Amino acid sequence: MTKHDPFEELEDNKNVKGQSIKQMMLENDHYHSKKHSKFSFSIFIIALLIVIFVIGMFII
Repeated sequence: MTKHDPFEELEDNKNVKGQSIKQMMLENDHYHSKKHSKFSFSIFIIALLIVIFVIGMFII
């Protein structure tokens, strides 16, 4: 009995751009996301502290 390779099936069904699933997966491995700025991080922390404060007021 031979091993089933799912990529063989997927390579037969090309998507609209002509890329195979294997090629798209390789491109995603080398994808670099944008680095978050310090400003957006500080806004997130302040919003988180406000939410914790509001929830704390309802508990007390």
